[in-house]
Amino acid sequence: MLAPNRPITLIIDDHADDERAKLRLGEPDVELLVRHPQDVDEADLREADVVVIDYILDDWPDRDATATISLQPPDGLALASVLRGHAEKLAGSPTAFVLRSAHLPELSPGFPPETRLHVIAQQHNLEWVLNKNAAFDRQTTLIRSLSAAVKSLPETWPTDDADATRRLVEHWLALPDRRWQHLAWQDIEDCRPPWHQLVERKHGLRFVRWFAQRILPYPCFLWTTGRLAARLRVTHESLLDGLSKGLNDVFESAQYVGQLYDFLGDRWWGSGCEAILWGITGGNSFDPAQTLAATNQHCGNVLMRSPELEPVLCVDENFEIGVDVCEIAKAVRVQPDDWPPYAEQAWVPLETARENARLRACVIAMDRELVSDEGQTGGEVE
Repeated sequence: MLAPNRPITLIIDDHADDERAKLRLGEPDVELLVRHPQDVDEADLREADVVVIDYILDDWPDRDATATISLQPPDGLALASVLRGHAEKLAGSPTAFVLRSAHLPELSPGFPPETRLHVIAQQHNLEWVLNKNAAFDRQTTLIRSLSAAVKSLPETWPTDDADATRRLVEHWLALPDRRWQHLAWQDIEDCRPPWHQLVERKHGLRFVRWFAQRILPYPCFLWTTGRLAARLRVTHESLLDGLSKGLNDVFESAQYVGQLYDFLGDRWWGSGCEAILWGITGGNSFDPAQTLAATNQHCGNVLMRSPELEPVLCVDENFEIGVDVCEIAKAVRVQPDDWPPYAEQAWVPLETARENARLRACVIAMDRELVSDEGQTGGEVE
């Protein structure tokens, strides 16, 4: 019997028995239903918070036996569309859909799929995409996290009540009740959440999508370790060392602990980090020397100054933001197609942009001269 208060995930795979055995070993903190596609029924859809569908569905005798092409979804993407249509007509909680496959390059031509999962999901009307070749623990973490996030959506969303909506969102994001809360809320609003679409409970999926696909993968109001290292102007390696030796306690009140907190790695509220730095430096948080000295006091002086005097966090050739930084005077600004207008500016090293045609094509107009043939002998970004 299913536990009513635990998230429920429906796994659909044409090798259901094999997947059932694997998932039992993983023991994710959700109730699991594992079905062959021809065994899925309405009760499964009604109960599931998340439906995870395998992309390649070759072993499906009932489908192959029918002569009607409209009843032959060729793959998991097509099946997801069919089942979403049924799920939206059923009474009950919202249902998120996730594609799981070892063949994701087919869905991400020209880019490594592991860096484009959020984009693939956007393009195919999915909440997320799982790489079947990823570590099993990582897959179960993503399944568990997304299932819990969908399960936690409010039963109802307010109509034309901004204050009530704010309270629900603050609760879902676990926004701390701190002096910097109003600044964090302004940062959230600046990122254009889908307020006006959150009327019915099922529409809460749009909020989940916004957060998972348009906030977490980009430099927005939640900071990654790479963003925090760049702000402190220290090396990323020394920051990780410092966090393990006491610095994590300093930023504990700003750590993100809301829904999807473990979806794409640790995050901190940017406004909270700035407030903490302001406090421990006595109002001198924009003085690099004082900031380094103040933070080093809490971690045994393990933080090492970054060689870059004014570092900016850079994207790689696949437009993924990581931990690499560059001196701002030796970088150019780029605007990838899927980059949200509210996210912080995307940067790449000047020399990298000159050598990479894909990056060069995305350089903004104001910096384009620096990567042109005429600009090859020029100076630095002003």
